[in-house]
Amino acid sequence: MRDIQTVAYVQRTMAHTLRQIHGPAVLCADWEQIEILSPQVSEAVIAMLAATNAKIVSSGILLAPEAATFNLQAERVIRDANNPGRKAFRDRRKLLDWFAGVLKPDEMQAACEFLG
Repeated sequence: MRDIQTVAYVQRTMAHTLRQIHGPAVLCADWEQIEILSPQVSEAVIAMLAATNAKIVSSGILLAPEAATFNLQAERVIRDANNPGRKAFRDRRKLLDWFAGVLKPDEMQAACEFLG
């Protein structure tokens, strides 16, 4: 997410998708390729995540283990979005373990395929 326009696009897309889901949703995201966010983009991402809090029961976000600086920023963004069901991971297996209690087998398969 390089700029405010990209965050706005992701927010619109996510809102559209979440409106199609009846009941609570589980979100799996891969942020491994994201680099340091500008302060403005960081605040926009916090607002984007917070806007979905009522709908998201569990969210796992994959971070690149070697991106220490971005990972600290991402963890702050996630924390500031204020949803205890949202968590960052540096390991795919641990992220999938996080979902084990909330996803059905076909949904778990989709998460596995998404994460590669």
